[in-house]
Amino acid sequence: MPDPPTHSGVLKKLGGSVMQRYQQRWFAIHDLELKYWKTEKEAKKNKSEPLGTIRACDIATVTEGKDHRFVLKGKQLRHDYELSASDEKDKKTWVEHIRKTMQRTRERRTAEKQTLSIDQNSILIRACTLNVAEGKPTDHCPDEISSWLTGKNSYRSPEWSDRDISTPSIISVCLQEVDMTAKGIVTDAINTLNPREAQWTDFFTTLLPGYELVASGHEASVLVALFVEKNLKISSIETVYWRGKVLKGLIEAGNKGAISIRFRLDSDKTTFCFTGCHLPPHPEGFSKRNQAYHSILEDSQFSEGPSLITDHDYAIWFGDLNYRMKGSSFSKGEAEKELLSTIRDNIPKAVKKYDQLSEARTKNGDAGAFQVFHEAEIQFFPTYKLHVERNLSATLESQYRVKTEGHHLPSFCDRVLYFSKGFKPTPVLRLWSPLPLAARRLPTEPDRARPLGTFPARPPEVPAEMASIGIVCLDYTDTPFHSDHRGVAALFQII
Repeated sequence: MPDPPTHSGVLKKLGGSVMQRYQQRWFAIHDLELKYWKTEKEAKKNKSEPLGTIRACDIATVTEGKDHRFVLKGKQLRHDYELSASDEKDKKTWVEHIRKTMQRTRERRTAEKQTLSIDQNSILIRACTLNVAEGKPTDHCPDEISSWLTGKNSYRSPEWSDRDISTPSIISVCLQEVDMTAKGIVTDAINTLNPREAQWTDFFTTLLPGYELVASGHEASVLVALFVEKNLKISSIETVYWRGKVLKGLIEAGNKGAISIRFRLDSDKTTFCFTGCHLPPHPEGFSKRNQAYHSILEDSQFSEGPSLITDHDYAIWFGDLNYRMKGSSFSKGEAEKELLSTIRDNIPKAVKKYDQLSEARTKNGDAGAFQVFHEAEIQFFPTYKLHVERNLSATLESQYRVKTEGHHLPSFCDRVLYFSKGFKPTPVLRLWSPLPLAARRLPTEPDRARPLGTFPARPPEVPAEMASIGIVCLDYTDTPFHSDHRGVAALFQII
């Protein structure tokens, strides 16, 4: 049974996507989080999920107002929370409890600085995926791409870190829809690097002077490139390819595929495999995506060492997986409103409720997919389908191109998953927070400064028995680009 809340009761919360009004909710402070439900009965149900969760570490100020009202503000909050108590005494009690919770967060953070560190000798891996929608490198600001690849200038390095966490040991990149022309598809089919793919590879190499391009592969307009620090010694490098079956002609077959690159660390013989892919599209393509996953697993076989993707010590699977958001009302006019309302209040809840990939991972055998892979908690907005010129808008509804038939409802198509043979994964250790949507500027603007991030309220503890064989996801975030997709990147530490 969970610990009882330190304080709970009824508050009115200002909300509503069209006409804002105060709605009565049951609030409770659990540990270092303020959660709310529709009613007290819902809150006391076993395993009942809250409508929303406000982390104390994300609250910067609690401002008292008139008529028993107070406001929670913070750069890391998705929006300000305007709340109203029953009377002035009730307001003072809530404000006092929330401020005490914020103080406990600061005290815990100070204690964590003394105990958490990143081992100087550990391997840091960054995996980046972006559907470029046939865009060219010149469509993007080099500084933005560099920050996305390395993490530099994008995040705040914690004071308690004894290592520059913006210097990954390994950087893997997967691009989709690099060249969708008939010529591009043919050059991929005959295993020839076409000019557009060469442009992107050269662009990345220029932006990563401290790294060596050790392997790259291209298949069906998908490009995967692997960079390692020049002082990192690896061997047994091998690349294998998978192409989707011809279903609807040359174009349909030509832009869905996968590339897997494997290697071995010379220092301790640890094996790694990186699989980048573009899976079949559309909400009704759920079973096709699952079939493609199993086909890639079975058909991507290496000639030496571990034969299959999941025979390696660690595997990263990333790309435009194309899993969409589902729901009975998604064929109606209220589809977008329903979905975005849930996302605005609680992203993890929306993913759990509507996301096809989350569903696939719970199904057995061929009916599902990615059952042996793990994913960090998603705390960013849907990555597809965006208005190219509006994907930095502060208004969530204005960013997405929505079709009522459901093909283009906002979805988390772009994902990074990970696998290890030796353990059950820890939760994501969010060392720093992504830039809030409303604070973003256009990627063409120079010297963009992201606000300082915050430490997690409760970093996961790594059991001692996992210390030599585990992998921790340090961060999982998105980056806006000139595309109808957002770029997604994850940072992992081998511990």
